[in-house]
Amino acid sequence: MTPPPSKPPNLAIALGIGGLIPFVGLAAVIVLNQKLPAADAWRALTLYAAVILSFMGGVHWGRAMASDEPSFAHPAYVVSVIPALIAWFAVAFLPPRPASTVMAIGFAALLLYDLATVKRGQFPSWYGPLRIWLTSIVLTSFAVALLATMIRDDAGGRAGRRVDWPASPTKLQETRVDGPLVRNSPQRTPSVFGSAADHTTLSALRAVLSPMAVSMPLAPVNTAL
Repeated sequence: MTPPPSKPPNLAIALGIGGLIPFVGLAAVIVLNQKLPAADAWRALTLYAAVILSFMGGVHWGRAMASDEPSFAHPAYVVSVIPALIAWFAVAFLPPRPASTVMAIGFAALLLYDLATVKRGQFPSWYGPLRIWLTSIVLTSFAVALLATMIRDDAGGRAGRRVDWPASPTKLQETRVDGPLVRNSPQRTPSVFGSAADHTTLSALRAVLSPMAVSMPLAPVNTAL
């Protein structure tokens, strides 16, 4: 039996690099704030991240089907669907920036699981290093975009200009004031959750992320559907 290669195939490297282009490109758009409005760039980044996170989870489904060991296959089947559920929840019920934060945590957690899988010999040895540098660039893209947006929002607040990030895919709202800052209630598309449930969901997310030192202001929740 031929041993698995110790280096990743060139095609895997090329496709991995290609998959990073939207992350890096959209993060650059958010930082530069040109051509594409920042809110649209955040929405595009969030949706693409959801697709890739779901895909990375699907790797474990394929590996489970190829395994004859139930002790490996059964957990792999379960793990394979969790990233897709996280991505769906994030894009369906959270504003873009908190959604991106949740998915960044999902990418990091899945990376740790993948590295443990490689260590157990259930994935090729080259998969771990490849995952590390690909995921590092993904997380860096998220971090740079978040930092740039927070700095811009802070500067806009001091100048009397506030950006209201929508709680769902709606038009970005801005308010210019001469006196105290005024925050508009962003328009929302109807949600399957009631307003109280929306507020509870976002409050729970803040409670979960706070101990992990993730500082992310959640978008305001409209009190009316």
